[in-house]
Amino acid sequence: MRALILGFILLFSTELWSQEMGSFTDPRDGTVYKIVTIKTKLVSDTVDRVWLAQNLRYNSPHSECYKFEDVYCEGLGRLYDWHDAHEACPTGWHVPNFDEWSSLFKMYGGIRKAGKELKLDGISNFNAEFGGMGDTNNRFYSAGHLANYWDSESHHVSESSGGVVSIHYQLDDITHSAVSNKNRNSVRCVKDYEGYEK
Repeated sequence: MRALILGFILLFSTELWSQEMGSFTDPRDGTVYKIVTIKTKLVSDTVDRVWLAQNLRYNSPHSECYKFEDVYCEGLGRLYDWHDAHEACPTGWHVPNFDEWSSLFKMYGGIRKAGKELKLDGISNFNAEFGGMGDTNNRFYSAGHLANYWDSESHHVSESSGGVVSIHYQLDDITHSAVSNKNRNSVRCVKDYEGYEK
């Protein structure tokens, strides 16, 4: 009986957490990205959302490498200001809004716990890359320690600010804050889906 119960638990866990990995080639520059399909629970349904499983690396006009060193772009992706981020995702993909981020976090224990599962080797296969950030004075901080991702909303504090989701290398909790939209942060694109509106 105990073995039967354990079998049901394992079956349920596999169904809940199993993610489908794949790849996507950006037609603009030929970059091949890992992608992951993550089940996301909405109010009354569970849907699939397809996310890049690597930071965006597209060389858009106002993006930069951390400390202007190409080696960081190769390993951690590029850093974008808020406006440039919205033009940088490939056609058919977009910068996630905070509701999309929140739905992702809820699948892995909420904003206080999800960081653990969104890091490399976490069960989500999201594989956060800790690209750090750049400020408006071209100073760079926290590569290897902080994954700062733009959300698509600008109205958190003012029209000159943008929302940032932060995953910390040494912490399981995730923070959400508003920063200058001229700062540079990483981008994770999510694929457009039926009902999505920009």
